[in-house]
This record gives sequence, structure tokens and C-alpha cells, in this order.
Amino acid sequence: MAKISWNRNNNISTQQFIISLKMEMASQSLKKSSMTIKKVANSVGYDNQMEFSKLFKKHLNMTPTQWREQDIFQQSINNYE
Repeated sequence: MAKISWNRNNNISTQQFIISLKMEMASQSLKKSSMTIKKVANSVGYDNQMEFSKLFKKHLNMTPTQWREQDIFQQSINNYE
């Protein structure tokens, strides 16, 4: 997992830092597990899958489904090489 650090000089709020950390954790779960998106959302503290998906897209520029499909595609290319 990528190291994320926060201090007062980052120019982001504590809340934004926590959301970023949750999105990083979720992105790793989507790559490394077969959990449903709803379960991944729940694992990082979101009961509402739509809210989670909107935040995920805002932070990673793609939906959780697109993120997972991109990783599956990349793995298949790597296996082919």
C-alpha cells in the first residue's frame, strides 16, 4: 500500500485526508480481493455504495468497476508476456 502522510502543511483538511486514505485502502482491496464493491465500501466505512462510488471516482478518476477491470486487464497482459 502506498504510504500517505498528513500534516498541517498539506493544505487539505483532516476529513479530506481520511477520505483519501479510505480510497487508497479501497483501491487495494479491489485489486487484491474478489469482494463485491458493496463489501469493499463497507470495509472502509461507507454504508451507501453510491456515495462510495462517487467519492472513488472523484479521487481515482474512474469508478470502482473500471478500476477493477483495468487491473484484471493489466494482469492478463502481464500473464501473456
